[in-house]
Amino acid sequence: MRRRIQQDFHDYDRKKCKRMKHVFHKAKDRLKVDELGHLERYLNLSTELREAYELGSISRMV
Repeated sequence: MRRRIQQDFHDYDRKKCKRMKHVFHKAKDRLKVDELGHLERYLNLSTELREAYELGSISRMV
């Protein structure tokens, strides 16, 4: 899903998001301050990406 959504981003954001894909797989409480900032930035760019991240977080809890 991230790959499909990031195609709509500006070139800079698309490339940066691609390099930061590991932050989408980490639990939010295990992220460093700068990683958390990047995560929030990309989740704010796409509500669909935010929903997918939240669903992934919920599935990791179970």
